[in-house]
Amino acid sequence: MSAPLLGPAAHDERVAQLAPAGRFAARAPLPDARLAAPAPLPEALARYRMVREKGNTRLVESHDAYWNSEAEMGEGNPQLILERGEAGALPPAILVQGLADDNVTPDMADRFAAAYRARGGELELHKFDAQPHTFIVRDPASDASRRATELIRDFVLKRAPGG
Repeated sequence: MSAPLLGPAAHDERVAQLAPAGRFAARAPLPDARLAAPAPLPEALARYRMVREKGNTRLVESHDAYWNSEAEMGEGNPQLILERGEAGALPPAILVQGLADDNVTPDMADRFAAAYRARGGELELHKFDAQPHTFIVRDPASDASRRATELIRDFVLKRAPGG
């Protein structure tokens, strides 16, 4: 979902110089960041600080393995890219958020959606009661997962050529 935010900065020298560290360093750089997969988190820096305060060592280590510093987290953070006005064209986007997610909290999703829309982007935000982080893959047969998958499918098909 966050890829459109990184794409406009593809030719920005600051973004081009950011190289993931640690276990992600083996990834080959893409020739054009507009083709990159979605960014790991809309609010990487806020999440890092949250999980560090909670003592979630696993997630802190994941952040530290991906980013070289908090400054890099801020530089490549989709939420902050929006807020700084650095995002270019914002294609339609969809965000599915579990309301029991303590990894990427619902308030982070709300802030991201508000910032995306404030910059002129179309973003569908769908919230699911009592659902944790990655609920779709955790239990793909659940009613919530099936509904979320249908929403994503419909979102894509509506925008596909001939859709």
